[in-house]
Amino acid sequence: MLFHLDISPLQLAASNRDELTIAVQELLRAHRYGHHLIVIGRKETEWLAAELKFHPPERAMLAEIALEYTQTAGLLQRASRYVAIVPQPAASNGPRIEISLGDLKPYLLERTALLVEDVDTDGRFYALVFQALRKALRHGPLSWELVHGGGDRLPIVFQSKVTDRRVVCAIIDSDLSAPRSEQNAKIKRLTKIATELGWPHFHVAILPCREAENLIPLDILAKLGSAAQRTPSIGILRSIAEAEAKKNIDKLTEFWMYFDIKKGLSEPTLAALKKKERDWVQQRAKLINLDVGLTPIEGFGDKVLHQLLQSNLACSELVKVIATKNWRDCFAGLFSELLWLCLARTPKLT
Repeated sequence: MLFHLDISPLQLAASNRDELTIAVQELLRAHRYGHHLIVIGRKETEWLAAELKFHPPERAMLAEIALEYTQTAGLLQRASRYVAIVPQPAASNGPRIEISLGDLKPYLLERTALLVEDVDTDGRFYALVFQALRKALRHGPLSWELVHGGGDRLPIVFQSKVTDRRVVCAIIDSDLSAPRSEQNAKIKRLTKIATELGWPHFHVAILPCREAENLIPLDILAKLGSAAQRTPSIGILRSIAEAEAKKNIDKLTEFWMYFDIKKGLSEPTLAALKKKERDWVQQRAKLINLDVGLTPIEGFGDKVLHQLLQSNLACSELVKVIATKNWRDCFAGLFSELLWLCLARTPKLT
């Protein structure tokens, strides 16, 4: 995340020297280890170097931050979220969240905690997406700590990280079988937790599709091992996609976005859906005169993400897709806030 020390030399001179020294040392540590990106103006770095006692490596880091200011200052106008350290914080306004020197605790400057459904599969998959999107958008370096928050544990783990005063993000499956506009109950619950604990440094991103697997294009999934015995089902899914394309249906409301890739679609699974979801699925099936009772669509099992991540070719193809305008138009908005909260700099540990 971007942290801006927005205190003028005159205001710095009026600050408590011990508190200021500790705060700046913590900022320099976070910058050095590549946990976050620290922005300090040149006049401010000059004052800090002249007036406070720092070790030589800390002074060198201050000098680097001053040199980088020409580039990093512009990020303050672009960032969708950043922290400004000021003498007297005001209420948050837009992307800027103000805190005082005293609020700058060590845990806040640890790497952003990224909560995902499963660290091994979802976590590695989102790392691939993040880095591909970072390159496509020419975004800065990223840093995060993956935290397992799947199932019923999500609110508990989220509250634990908020209580620790960490910058925390959560990526949540929508688990939807059809599009809908109302806010997800998971988002409401997590937002309530953070609000009640008075913590603004969080973001909850819910997928605009059923789950992570639905972010993988059908053409890439069709080349994975799980698809080897699913040729008829792949043909049905492609036929629905072609029928939707002819009707210029928005990508975020396509059948593939809400298809249960793990379990597929059959008469029993269709009957188990809520009426609105069932009606929507049946409308899409009618585009190709599909009777799910007679011709079910087989699922691909729970190894899709694992197989994708094991295939260099599949990963390479997905990276190319992420770089396209069509993919970014659909999903970059979802991930852009996360990229800003994970913004960092390249570690410099020597």
